[in-house]
Amino acid sequence: MISKADPGQLKKLLSAIKTSFEGKTLVGVGVLTSATNKPVKIGKTTKINILSRDDYKTKLSKKSGIPAELEEFRCHGIGMKQIDMRLFKLRHLSVLDMTRNNLTTLNPKLFQLRLKALILSDNKLDERAFSKLKSSPIAESLQKLDLSVNKLHSLPSLCHFLKLSSLIIDKN
Repeated sequence: MISKADPGQLKKLLSAIKTSFEGKTLVGVGVLTSATNKPVKIGKTTKINILSRDDYKTKLSKKSGIPAELEEFRCHGIGMKQIDMRLFKLRHLSVLDMTRNNLTTLNPKLFQLRLKALILSDNKLDERAFSKLKSSPIAESLQKLDLSVNKLHSLPSLCHFLKLSSLIIDKN
């Protein structure tokens, strides 16, 4: 924590410690008062797991937002009908898992992401949802695609050109 501290604040803290060792009071010096600035976040939030509607509201409120450094987003079984638009702005997102929701369509902006894993199992997607997949940035980066338990009657023909290490699909 010290290595990530603001140098000015750290200098102020060390000066206060020195003052206290000299037996002088810290009252009125400004070290013991509450901060006027919003505290700086220490560390990064790289993974978020959503398992309930309340969880979603708490972790992704308008006040807290979605961390820009987010790499993995998992949202399971809460009945989402669409993917949160804020996720499409994340540059570091590599895993998107929307298992057991109510997705019927996919926003074309999803295909602009450079995801490594896209897990859309147990939704209500059909072949039409993937019409924008071919010749998109996600097609170049995707390594794992899970489309199991959806309304796919056949393997989307455009999945054949993907360079996947894992493709999970079954007929429902």
